[in-house]
Amino acid sequence: MSIKKVSQLPSGSFINDTDIVYMSQNEGGQLVSKQITLDDIQRSIAYSVIKQDVNVYYGDTYNIGNSSGGTFNSLYLGSGGLHIGEYNGIIGEWNDVTIGYDQTYSGLSITNINTGNFTDSALVINPTTHIVGTMPQGLRTSYGLFSQTGNSITVSGTTTESSLIGPGVGTLSVPANGFTIGDAFRADMGGIIDAGNNETVVIKVKSGNAIFLDSGIQTLTSSINDAIFNLSINFAIRNIGTAGVAEIVCLGRFSYVKSNNGTVEGFGFNTVNNTTFNTTIGNTLDVTIQWGSNSALNHVYSDLFTLNKIY
Repeated sequence: MSIKKVSQLPSGSFINDTDIVYMSQNEGGQLVSKQITLDDIQRSIAYSVIKQDVNVYYGDTYNIGNSSGGTFNSLYLGSGGLHIGEYNGIIGEWNDVTIGYDQTYSGLSITNINTGNFTDSALVINPTTHIVGTMPQGLRTSYGLFSQTGNSITVSGTTTESSLIGPGVGTLSVPANGFTIGDAFRADMGGIIDAGNNETVVIKVKSGNAIFLDSGIQTLTSSINDAIFNLSINFAIRNIGTAGVAEIVCLGRFSYVKSNNGTVEGFGFNTVNNTTFNTTIGNTLDVTIQWGSNSALNHVYSDLFTLNKIY
């Protein structure tokens, strides 16, 4: 079971019976956002529960039920969009659900809707007319994108910049043109760190060569043994486009608790990138650390990392 976002359905994608979409229902004069599966949508449409695949092209009618007195349960793609429901051939009227405009569907799968045609939207069914449409970003909700399920590599005895993200479920990637202005995210990482006296680290959040967040060189003022560290990251999309147009702002907070006395130490940092950030290409998030020396006393690994979309 997966959540489908209308704005991010590429051409040729399918909505399965158990996939979740967002819809709005009129309850007491107010639109209430709910999660709903395709099965639920089909049951809410009086005349059309479609269980077989069919391609409907412009001007085509596909009858899905028997006629009685000139009435058909049909699929028809015409100038008014895709009609799903009952057509009375005698009086020439549709009692139907209309979806989209000049689109092609296989069963109830959506095709020929390119990513980026809509803002981040929810599927809406008008309870009176049964017309299916979209509602923009006011119905956005928070949801998880990635959860780490195993420890990262241990970065030790090296000055090579290394990733601190371990294996997990979900995704760290956003496809080309997948960001919209105002998108906001939060990431949290935790793990264990050891360091010699006055060692230095650099922490970065990045996608390829585009640096979203850079701590610069930070000194860990005294030796650290088996300290628990926490890294909290917030970032938001200020503008979209190619490098030099797109803009992302990030804020990071790194802290660790010393095991010998419970002292909390750390630092904060923030970065605005409006030079190398590019939303017209795919972006994959990474969090890296780089030691200032290759001392064998320096060890760090993460055992927790989560990424959530918060707007």
